Amino acid sequence: MTDPATQIVVLIAGLLLAAGLISALAKQTRLPETVYLTVFGLLIGGLLRLLGEGVGDGWMWLAPNDPLPLSSEALLFIFLPPFLFAAGLQIDVRRMQDDVVAVIVLAVLAVIVCTLVVAVSIELVVEVSILLCFLLSSIVATTDAAAILSVFRDLGAPRRLTTLVEGESLFNDAAAIAIFSALISFVAQGLSPPPLTFLTLFVTQLLGGLLVGFAVARLIVWLVRLIEDVPLAEISLTIALAYLSYFVAEGVFSVSGTIAVVTSAIVFGLDGRTALSPGAWRNLSAIWEILDYWATALVVLLVAIAMPLVVDGLRASDFVVPLVIFVSAIVARIIVLFGLFPLLSRLSLFEPVSMPFRLILTWGGLRGVVTILLALSVLDVPMLGGQEAQRFLLVSAVLYVLLTLLVQATTLRPLMRLLKLNKLTPEEEAYLQRFRRHLSQRVVAESEEIGTAAPKHALPAEGGLEAAPDRASRRADGEPNELQVALVLLATHERELYFNYFSRGIIGRRLAESLRTDAERVLEGARSDGAQGYMQNALRGLTFGPWFGFAQRVLNWTGWEGPLRARLARRFEMSAVKLRAFSTLKHFAAGDIRPVVGEDIWLRIDELIDTRAKAVAEALEGMRLQFPSYAEDFDRHFAGRVALGLENAALRTEWERAVITREMYDDLEEDRRRRLASLSSSPTLDLGIRLTSMLRRVTLFCDLTQPQLEALARRLQPAFMVPGETIIREGEAGRSMFFIASGTVSVERGAESFRLSTGDHFGEVALISGEARNATVRAEGFGQLLILRRRDFAAVSAKAPELRAAIERTAQSRH
Repeated sequence: MTDPATQIVVLIAGLLLAAGLISALAKQTRLPETVYLTVFGLLIGGLLRLLGEGVGDGWMWLAPNDPLPLSSEALLFIFLPPFLFAAGLQIDVRRMQDDVVAVIVLAVLAVIVCTLVVAVSIELVVEVSILLCFLLSSIVATTDAAAILSVFRDLGAPRRLTTLVEGESLFNDAAAIAIFSALISFVAQGLSPPPLTFLTLFVTQLLGGLLVGFAVARLIVWLVRLIEDVPLAEISLTIALAYLSYFVAEGVFSVSGTIAVVTSAIVFGLDGRTALSPGAWRNLSAIWEILDYWATALVVLLVAIAMPLVVDGLRASDFVVPLVIFVSAIVARIIVLFGLFPLLSRLSLFEPVSMPFRLILTWGGLRGVVTILLALSVLDVPMLGGQEAQRFLLVSAVLYVLLTLLVQATTLRPLMRLLKLNKLTPEEEAYLQRFRRHLSQRVVAESEEIGTAAPKHALPAEGGLEAAPDRASRRADGEPNELQVALVLLATHERELYFNYFSRGIIGRRLAESLRTDAERVLEGARSDGAQGYMQNALRGLTFGPWFGFAQRVLNWTGWEGPLRARLARRFEMSAVKLRAFSTLKHFAAGDIRPVVGEDIWLRIDELIDTRAKAVAEALEGMRLQFPSYAEDFDRHFAGRVALGLENAALRTEWERAVITREMYDDLEEDRRRRLASLSSSPTLDLGIRLTSMLRRVTLFCDLTQPQLEALARRLQPAFMVPGETIIREGEAGRSMFFIASGTVSVERGAESFRLSTGDHFGEVALISGEARNATVRAEGFGQLLILRRRDFAAVSAKAPELRAAIERTAQSRH
C-alpha cells in the first residue's frame, strides 16, 4: 500500500489514535495535552530520523527531506480556520461586557507592546535585520489558551480570570496575525514598510476582515434559517463558513482571513442557538469541539515529528534567541499588567484586577498552534533573506513554543495553588457543602426505593458539614452570599429554559432570542449585585426603552403602525412566556435549590420570583384589556404550540423506549412539524388607530354632523399612549388639547387628582387661555388619543361652533 493518498490516511489515523491515547493520559496526570503531544511527536520524529532508509519503500516521506509534506499555505488553510472558528464559536461576548476594555488591552495593546519589546530585545543580541526581528516578534505574540484553560477547568479557576484569558486568546490571535500579515506583505515585495504605510495596511487588514467575516456569517445565518429543520445541512454550513470566510478575505479581498474567521464565529455564535433547528446547537458544539481538538493535535504532532529535521545541526547559539524572547515576552506582559492595568482601572475603565490574577496572566502567556503555523508559513515567502533567515524564524519560534509548554504550562497548576486561585469563595464553599449533604440524602433515599442500602464509603463526601454555619455568610450590604450563588443558578436555569422552549417548538426563533437576551441581563445582574441586581435587571425588561419610544413617535408623527405594533406584540408574547416560565422556576427552586441553601434563602428566592410574576402579570393584564381580541388569538396560538411541544417530547420518549419504530416516528414527526408550521406566524396585533372609530368614542363629537366630522378628522392627529407616559406636564406651554378615544389617564393638579377615561378630553384650558399648563397628566394604561393643535383649533371652531362652545365651558369650569 504505497499509494500517497492511502499513506496520508494511514498517517492521519495513526496520529488521531495517538492523540486519543494522549488525551486520556493527560486527564490522568492533569498536565496539559499539548505538552504530551509535543513530547510524543518529538520522540516519533527522532525515531524516524534515526531509521532513515529503514522506513520502507514508498513511505520515505515519513522521514522527509522537507520539514513537512504540506506547503505552509496549505497548512494555514487546512488548520487555522477550524482552530479559530471553534474558539470563537464558544466565546460569549455578553459575558465579556464588564471587562471589554481589559480584554481589548490584553488582546490588542499587549500584542503591540509584546511585538515592540521582543523585536528590540532580539535586535540587541543578534545581528539580523530589524524587519526580521519584527516579523519574529509578531509570530510569537499570539497566545494559546488551550493549555491554560484546561488547567483552569481542572482547578475551578474564578470566572473572571477564565473570561479574561478566553477573550485575550481569541482577539490576541486576530490582532497578532493582522500585524504579521501586514509585515509579510511588505517582506514578500522586498520593501521596508514606512510606519504610516504599515499602520494603514494594518487597519485595512483589520477592518476588511471584520466586514468580510460579518457579511459571510450573516449570509450563512440567513441560509440556515432558510433551510430550517435539516440539522446535518445546518452543521455543514458552519464548516463551510469557517473556510469560506477565510478564503474570501484572503483570496478575494486580500484582507485578514483570521479576523474574518473570528468575526464570523462570534456573529454566528450570537445567533447560533436560535438560528439552528431545535436541538442542533448541542450537536454543533460537540462537532466543533472535536474539530478543534483534531486540528490542534494534528498540527502539534506533525510539527513535532518534523522538528528533528528542522533542528538538524542545532547549535548552542540557537537557544539564545528563544531565551531572549521568553524573558522579553514576560517583561512585555509585566508592563501591561502591572503598569497599564492599574492606571486604566484608576480611570474607572474597568474593575481592578487583583494581584493573583495579574500574576497568573503574566505567567500564563503560553504559545502554541497559531505560533507554529505562522512560523511554518514563512517557509514559502520569497525575498526573506534565504534559507538561513527562514531557519532562524522557524527554529526560534518553535523552540520558544517548546519552552513555554515545558516550563510555564507545567508550573501553572502549582502557581495557582500557591496563589489559592483554586479555592472556592466562602459562599460557594458553603453552597457546595450543603449540596453534598443534599446529594447524599438523595442517594440514600433512591437506594432504599430500589431495595438496597448504599455503604457509607459509596456516598458523596460530606466533610466539613459539622463545621459549616447554619446561616450563610453575608456581604457588605447584609445580603447572604449563598443567596447570590443561588440566584445565579436560578437565572442560568431560566436562560436555558427559554432555549428548551425553542427546542421543543413552543416559541419561535425571534422570541427565543429576545427572552434569552433578557435572561442574560438578569443573570449578569445576579452575578454583579446579588438580589438587587437580579431584580433591577428583571424589572428593566418591563420598562419602555428608547426603541419603544422611537416606534411610538413614528406612529404619532407619521401614522405608520408597523414598528410599534411589532414592539407591543413582542412585549405581550414575552410576558406570556415569562409567566409560564415562572411556574417552572418556582418548582426548580423548591426541588433543587431549597434542599441545598435551606428554608430562609429559598423563601427569599420564592418571594423574588413572585415579585417578578406579579409585575409581569400586571403589565400583561393591561395589554389584555387594551387588545382583547389579540389576547384571545395569542392564547389559542400559544396553547397550540405548547401542545405540539408536548407531543414532540412524547414521541421522542416512545421512540427511545422502542414502542414505535424509526419509520413510525418519522411519519408522526413530519405530521407534527406540518401542524407546527401552520402556527409559525403569531397573530397580528391591531392597534385600532382608525379615525372613524376613534371619533365615535369621544363624547363631544356625538352631535356633530357628517360634514363636521369629516372636517374635524382632517385636523386631528391620532396618537398612542403607554402606561406611565407623561402626556402633559404642569408648567409647560399648552399648544394642543387631547381627546381620549380609549384608555384612562390620571390628572394631578396641586393636591387634587382625578381620572379621565374614554370619551373625555383634557388640555383645553392652556389651549384657550394661552397660559402654562396647570396640571400633569399621565397615562394609566395603554390607550389612544386624538390631538387637536392650536393652529387647527380656529378652523375646527369655524366649522363646528357648538364644539368650541362646549370646550370653552369645560375650560371655564376646570380653570
